[in-house]
Amino acid sequence: MNAYNSNAEMFYILDPSNQDHIRLLDEFQIENNIDLLSGIKMEDDSNRINKCFFISESSKMRDFCQIEGEKDLKKCKIVMAPIKTKRKRKLIKYATEYVLNALGMEDAYVYIPIDDEILAMNMEQDGYLPLDVQDGSLVFQKEKKDVLSQTGGYENYR
Repeated sequence: MNAYNSNAEMFYILDPSNQDHIRLLDEFQIENNIDLLSGIKMEDDSNRINKCFFISESSKMRDFCQIEGEKDLKKCKIVMAPIKTKRKRKLIKYATEYVLNALGMEDAYVYIPIDDEILAMNMEQDGYLPLDVQDGSLVFQKEKKDVLSQTGGYENYR
């Protein structure tokens, strides 16, 4: 963690060998009464991408998502943690930009909790196409051709 900038909001790729990441994840799961890592595969192979991303702010994990992608199909599934928050979930934008720009995917499918009507409305306003209900989640799509990166790069990604 960046001690010199501990209050800044930062985007991270979860490193299971990083004790600070694991501590933040454990605290986040307890605070939100959820189990995020059951059955999650964290290793990539020649065709599959499996990663977890999170946002940390003020030494706390604020949001979490799992990424599953297929390099040959250039499609990626982003599964958002089922949390209740009044904050705008910036991780959706960061994760979408990362998979479309840094990982070279053409389509990102974002899975959000089915009962989060405010988040669903915000996603539509942000240009995500609502698709269907699948696996108990609302599914939205964002295509690479529709994304214009406004981050100016990935210098804030850790």
